[in-house]
Amino acid sequence: MKRIAYVALALILTMSLVFAGGCQSKVESGSASPSMPSEPVEIKLSIDLPETTDLAIACEQMAANIAERTDGMYLVKVYAGGTLCNQTQLFSMMESGAIEMGESPIEYQADADIRFTAVQLPFIFDNIESNYKFNKLINEKLFNDILAEKFKVMPIASFSTGIQEYCGTDQAVKTLDDWKGKLLWTANPMSAATATALEASPVTLEFWDGYPALQKGTVDAGISNIPFGVLSFKWYDAVHHISVANIFGSSSNIYINLDIFNSMPEEIQQIFLDEGQKLETEMQAIYTGYETSVLDDLEELGVEIYRVPADERALWIEATQSVRDDFYSQLDPADAQIIKDCVAEANQ
Repeated sequence: MKRIAYVALALILTMSLVFAGGCQSKVESGSASPSMPSEPVEIKLSIDLPETTDLAIACEQMAANIAERTDGMYLVKVYAGGTLCNQTQLFSMMESGAIEMGESPIEYQADADIRFTAVQLPFIFDNIESNYKFNKLINEKLFNDILAEKFKVMPIASFSTGIQEYCGTDQAVKTLDDWKGKLLWTANPMSAATATALEASPVTLEFWDGYPALQKGTVDAGISNIPFGVLSFKWYDAVHHISVANIFGSSSNIYINLDIFNSMPEEIQQIFLDEGQKLETEMQAIYTGYETSVLDDLEELGVEIYRVPADERALWIEATQSVRDDFYSQLDPADAQIIKDCVAEANQ
């Protein structure tokens, strides 16, 4: 069986890079670059995933590279497993300066700004590659400015952890009629609205309450689950059927406090951006690989994988149009158009 690691699902409801050629340093043009510190600067990086996961390992490597390239003057210390804060607390902790860096899916911050929910609109992505492209595009065109103005943070890495699918206990959903009457574990208002539009009944549960509900049969399926997570968490004792239809996208971002970033000399800023880009490239390759291999692994374990035909998926897209329309109606028309344009470009 191929290498696996834990993935935080949400659930599961990300920001683009501020790299050379994509965005610019926040140090204003013409201003003097800050000088190197006289003592080493320790930077705390909080992530929710355990230290044995791919992301935690990649963050440790990024920290080691930064320390080496800055001659030990910038020391990133990785706190894995949510020991400093959970993802929903991250922005407030970073804004206060209690934490200098952190990881979170952008959709986890939707309570702070509804626009961050865009990555979880139902059926908008053709595959994980288009999900990844969207995350980068929407960050560059919209989210980066919101993050800087509202929370004083910016991303140095952004990727997709996978596409969320229907993960059922007793049967797959193969037609639009199959959704009717199903009790579905949903993770957030967007997935709940999607379930309702498909004539199913949403049951909103916290992440760790969903699996017991699947085991006990109190829900028929979850729709905010990444198949890789089913494999990683060994949920295949309860999940026996997965319908692959690219329901919801996902994101993951590594953020840095802007005050900290702006206090760095330009050459140090570039090192952080470079190492963030390396981490992004590595993690996107890892999760894309899992996206293509995990279904084979699950089939070997007895999970039925049903790939929904394009013509049937089109019916599901039509049935959930009201969910997308309602989301866009809550936004400024200019912002809504930016999101629509990014979706279209990502799927090209």
